[in-house]
Amino acid sequence: MKGVILLDMLESMQRMFDDYFTRYGQLTNIDSNVGIKALFKEYDDKTNSIDNKYIITPKDIIQQGSVISGLGCQWLTTEKPTLYYKNYDKSVIRKITMNLKFVLDGEVVEIPSIIDTKILDTQSNKFTTLVDGQVLVTFPKNKNSLMLDLDKRFLTDSRTVWEFIGLDYFSKDGLIIGYAKRSLMGDDDDKVNLIANYNTKIATYKLEILNGDNIQAYINQSIQLNLQYSKTINKQTTIITELPEITYKSSDMSVAQINSDGLINFVATGTATITATVKNNPSINTIINIEVIATVTHNYTINLAASTSNGLSKIVSGTTITYTAQLLDNGTEVQGALFDFVVNRTKSTPGTSYTITGTTDTNISIKCIKDGGITPYYINITVYWRSDHTVYYKTNNILLKGIF
Repeated sequence: MKGVILLDMLESMQRMFDDYFTRYGQLTNIDSNVGIKALFKEYDDKTNSIDNKYIITPKDIIQQGSVISGLGCQWLTTEKPTLYYKNYDKSVIRKITMNLKFVLDGEVVEIPSIIDTKILDTQSNKFTTLVDGQVLVTFPKNKNSLMLDLDKRFLTDSRTVWEFIGLDYFSKDGLIIGYAKRSLMGDDDDKVNLIANYNTKIATYKLEILNGDNIQAYINQSIQLNLQYSKTINKQTTIITELPEITYKSSDMSVAQINSDGLINFVATGTATITATVKNNPSINTIINIEVIATVTHNYTINLAASTSNGLSKIVSGTTITYTAQLLDNGTEVQGALFDFVVNRTKSTPGTSYTITGTTDTNISIKCIKDGGITPYYINITVYWRSDHTVYYKTNNILLKGIF
């Protein structure tokens, strides 16, 4: 009977506390958990220099090393939580002194920290003051704090810099305890934002368009932008193979349109500027200037040049002349054009009167063996553009001439 009464009393107390928690719990953020209700209770540590409190939260949310935002400031959970009633956890929290700033892998990272000048002796329950010029730093154990190492420096104000001389990863689960001593301020320390080694350790990022600074294109053409993203730390540059998310913008969509993949379509004559921006860091951007011109009607012609001044009219017996072809489009040379050469002779010209001594993709060499005397011998060279045989050039009767 007594057991039943005791159980009823406990359940009644539980309901009362549940109601109290619902009514008076304050909204907090605990690590990545937002909007969590919690109760705060004063903690009698009998020292005015340390701001400790109890915190009561729903079960299985808080742990040693958790960072809490509540009561207008930040707190660090310094003790393992214990079960409170059956639905709650109770733990000890300490007010965070400041968010120390470090440059880790080129980025500024803030780590919530408690800075002490004395250590609690668990045997005597008394505090021992540290050696002058040393401090004890307690912070949560996470991926950022695990990147800290010995000799890492940090600023607590514009005139005071420290460096770690020891790091304890094991005494308390979820926490790292660092031992630090005073250090000297350096030229690369940011004394305004309190970031040690900022100037030499911070990363700068650059986005580049590899297509050049300017593009000239025709209407209805498309061009894919090629980007490069790099990271520089202390003058050492690394190319980042995986691009961040990029946004694109055209200054004039009626001239040049660009999609989310960086493909530009040219729709009308005019000029425009394309801007590529790192979405999560808009200060990192780059531009390319676009000029869209009307589509040109091609007018291909072939020019044939001889290695002698009169080589297009005659070849003297015993000599060799080289003929070189050139493709023109509206009078401008087309680079890289290839050609096919065909040599024909007139009916009265025997095949033994000349010989082809060599051909390439752009020229042909012909040697005159003998002339026809009273009966003139003639040959003709037809040059075809290999990509389109409708484009060709034909000579007008080259005479195979005797020496005299």
